[in-house]
Amino acid sequence: MRLFTTEHGSWVVSFFLLSLNLGCGYLTTSRLEPANSLALTEGIVITNSALNSAALAVLQKRCVACHGSQSSGQGGMNYVTDLNQLVAQGMIVPQNSGSSKLFMRIASGSMPPGAPMPASETQTIKDWIDTGMAMQAVVPSPVTSASAGPTPNPAPSTPGPSPTPTPSTSSLFPSVQKIMQNNCASCHDYGNYNQNDWINSGLIVPGNITNSRLLQKLKNSGIAGPQNMPEGASPLSGGDISTIKTWIQSI
Repeated sequence: MRLFTTEHGSWVVSFFLLSLNLGCGYLTTSRLEPANSLALTEGIVITNSALNSAALAVLQKRCVACHGSQSSGQGGMNYVTDLNQLVAQGMIVPQNSGSSKLFMRIASGSMPPGAPMPASETQTIKDWIDTGMAMQAVVPSPVTSASAGPTPNPAPSTPGPSPTPTPSTSSLFPSVQKIMQNNCASCHDYGNYNQNDWINSGLIVPGNITNSRLLQKLKNSGIAGPQNMPEGASPLSGGDISTIKTWIQSI
C-alpha cells in the first residue's frame, strides 16, 4: 500500500499481484510493496490522481519483482514505486518522458527483459510522466533586512575539499561491456551501462574487487558472496572473470 499526499488530499493505492509468471516483473504468488506513508518531495505535485493510480498499478505488476523495495534491486534499482527516488535518481523527469530513463527503457522493449510491456501500459507510463505530475517552483521566503549599520568585514573563506575526480574510462571497459551483453542482457540492462553507471549503482568499487557486489554475485568469481549469477546458466569463463577483475582494479 502506498500513500501519496497531494494538494488535493490523501488517497491510498493498493495493488495485488496473483498468479503471474516467474521472471523479471512477474511473480508466482501475490507480492506487494510494504505499507508505507510516502510524502512527496517538496516541489513534486501529482496533477492526475487517476493516472497516477493506473501507472503505479503497471509498475507493481511488471517491475516490482526485480526493482521493488523488497527485491534484490537488480541493476542497483529497488525503488520503482517510490516517486521521490525515481525523480531524485533521474529515472523520471516530470513532464518529459523523452528524458526519463525509466520510460525510455520500457519504450525500447528492454524492460521488462524478455517480456516488453503492452502498448497500452507503455502509453500509461508515458502519459503519467508527461501529464500526471509536475515540479512546482518553491518560492523562497523574503529575507527581512536588519537595521542599517556598518558593513562588517567578511570573514576569510575556508577552502573546501577538492571534488573527487570522475575516473576516466578504462581501456578494458568495452571488453567488459561485451561480456555483460553476452551473459546478462536477458535479465539486466547492463549492456547499456557506461563505466560511471556501474560505479554509481554500487555494483563495483573502483580498485576494490573484494567489495564489488558484481563479483560477489558472479559464480566462481573467488570473491565471498552469494555467487548466484548468471541465474540458471553456466558461470562466466575464467578469462571473463579475470577481465572484469582487472577492469575494476584499473579504475
